[in-house]
Amino acid sequence: MTRRHGIGSIEMLLLAIFLLMLGATLLMVWQFSRHTDPATLQGKDLVGSYEKAVETLARDTRMAVSFLAGREHLTLETASGTSVEWGFTDNALRRSQAGQPPEILVEGLREGGFTTASATPDFFSIWMIPAEAGKMPLFTSFALRGGRL
Repeated sequence: MTRRHGIGSIEMLLLAIFLLMLGATLLMVWQFSRHTDPATLQGKDLVGSYEKAVETLARDTRMAVSFLAGREHLTLETASGTSVEWGFTDNALRRSQAGQPPEILVEGLREGGFTTASATPDFFSIWMIPAEAGKMPLFTSFALRGGRL
């Protein structure tokens, strides 16, 4: 006859580990279910807004033959004579085109602007700094294509 010493056997230890892992898994599932669905954040996500603005500006610069840039305003002119205006007003980046209502592409900005350099006349840059310090700023540049690409 063997006599056991201690508080439990290997079966009890494995049962305790199983219950601990089951509890941890249930806790993780519960925490995951409390997070907001990313699809509902469409339009509120800063990076998504940046992507939409960059794609739209890239499309506009593909057709533009000239531009006039100020610190907070950009006008792109196409070969057909139409113009697209971009501007930073009321802490947002807006795009307007003749015959269409103005479109807000990025909101919640502390500041933003357009810059140019005389050494590169068909090249301009755009930068945006969000109002929340923890959010990512954006700086990128575009070259006019004049409908060639």
